[in-house]
Amino acid sequence: MTDPIAPREAAIAAGLALAAALVLGVTLTALSTPKDFKSRLSTVEQQTVETRGMLRARGTSLFSPDAVCNRSAEAEANALREELATYGARLNLRLSGLSAAPEVTTTDGLAGVRLRFQASGSYESALMALDQLAKRRPQVFADTVDLTSKTSSVTLVFSGRLFCSV
Repeated sequence: MTDPIAPREAAIAAGLALAAALVLGVTLTALSTPKDFKSRLSTVEQQTVETRGMLRARGTSLFSPDAVCNRSAEAEANALREELATYGARLNLRLSGLSAAPEVTTTDGLAGVRLRFQASGSYESALMALDQLAKRRPQVFADTVDLTSKTSSVTLVFSGRLFCSV
């Protein structure tokens, strides 16, 4: 039978393993970072700013034409509410809690429009409404979609957003 390891020996072994892991981690970090990393990163950031400035000066959008709207977020929110009310009536969906409103924050030249609604009706109508949203331009990005069966009908709860350039 072997003798149990003394606590002192176990502490020494753990200390050596920890020291070896620390040295290996520092060594790998040093090897994985290029020597001129900060200057290269600074150059890329500067080129990004210059490129955005040149695109804006030419009137070229930074985003694909169907990804963002080119009108105000408020106007887009109004149009979205009207479209969804029309979809709902056409598809025999009962809409409730329909809200489309600009978000307060804007980042990187974009203003978000938050969309929320609840609809109930047939399964096919709910899927057709989602299909209409998927085809819409500018694109509506879904954050949450909850489709719940109620035997002969379904309830669709949707939350998402789209973006407009500022």
